[in-house]
Amino acid sequence: MAAPKILLVEDQELLRRSLTKLLQRRGFLVESSPQGVDALRRLEGAARATEPFDLLLSDVRMPDMDGLTLLREVRGRYAELPVILVTAFGERGVLREALRLRCDGFIDKPCTAQEVVQAIHETLRHVRTRDRPHSEEGQAGRGRRIGKFELGSELARGATGVIYRARQLDLDRPVALKVLETPDLESERAELRHEARAMAQLDHPNVARVFEVGRQSGIDYIAMELVEGRSLLALLREEGRLSAWQATRILLPVARALEHAHARGVLHHDLKPGNVVIHRSGRPVLVDFGLANVRGELNPDEGEGCLVGTAHYLPRDYLAGEPYRAESEVYVLGVLLYECLAGPNRYPHGDGWELPRGIDLVALLHDRIHEPLRPLSEVIEVDPELEAIVSDALEARIRTTQELANRLEAWSRCYAERGEAALAGGAQPLSEEDPTIALRLA
Repeated sequence: MAAPKILLVEDQELLRRSLTKLLQRRGFLVESSPQGVDALRRLEGAARATEPFDLLLSDVRMPDMDGLTLLREVRGRYAELPVILVTAFGERGVLREALRLRCDGFIDKPCTAQEVVQAIHETLRHVRTRDRPHSEEGQAGRGRRIGKFELGSELARGATGVIYRARQLDLDRPVALKVLETPDLESERAELRHEARAMAQLDHPNVARVFEVGRQSGIDYIAMELVEGRSLLALLREEGRLSAWQATRILLPVARALEHAHARGVLHHDLKPGNVVIHRSGRPVLVDFGLANVRGELNPDEGEGCLVGTAHYLPRDYLAGEPYRAESEVYVLGVLLYECLAGPNRYPHGDGWELPRGIDLVALLHDRIHEPLRPLSEVIEVDPELEAIVSDALEARIRTTQELANRLEAWSRCYAERGEAALAGGAQPLSEEDPTIALRLA
């Protein structure tokens, strides 16, 4: 199947070049235009040459012809052409008219690379499935078999694939099966193999194992360890914040997992509470290496003007233009530890843990670069030694995940010793429900 052909309309030259390069790297055929009148000419020429575009991706605010006017013209001439509008914060007033004109999708600007790609894939997938039978070959779904795997319920959905609970029939074991939704794009198949290679480099109890990568009946997949449990994000939403003991018991093993990964040249590149899953046994597991950097193999989404990762957890040095590196993940671990201890106080957006659509990302990212987090002791009561560890991770005084893990381990050991001393002196046993209070009393 031919790669989708996209017409990109954006008046800002730097952003137009950046998006063009991004989409080309992802396997799309891309033509770009600086304004709406020229875009209409290109659409007309492509239609005459019987080489029509598969999707129009347009900015809203343009000096010559704005995105709404372009959408109105397109609907009058090419009624079925899928259209995605790129809107900046504060432009939500255009949505009602855009929806009336049957706009197929919206992307908030500024945006991450994966948000752009995900919006395009979801729109094209909707168009492809709108008119074809549900049983068409290659359509993955519950109860379907892909080789030796039988699919169950959907666990998660990303920019290019869906993760299912599945059963490996020959070994009769449960697995997590990541299935490509766009198997016709070689770039997406390469990205899936990239993720599998990153995970295959690692053999650590706190990293989800990869079992195999393959292709059956035209569908590409990765079979991975199924981690039965709940994410750190779900735990934080339920608890609000964690005790010092809980936080270190979860993030110390994650730091050791990253130490293991960094020693093998792998950077996770998307650390966040949703990518730490706590197994029913209590074992924290780092998952989703889809954006990982492997030594000598850059992430395909990174390039001029492109940020890769989750906006809430992009490191300050990376936002300021520095390359993403192992030290960046020390900073993000510091952020995670801060959030676990302080709760959703870091940003006054949404539920405190994830950003809602339409948030002013320009202001948010400016704050991330120029306004450091408040000291933990100004937010909560916290052990001074633990606060020092968090502060040193955030201010780059800790340079490696090994050093961070060693300091967390030393703090945990000291914490346990203080607890034993309190017991020997006849004090009440330390409560795992609120060990920070018990620690202060001891």
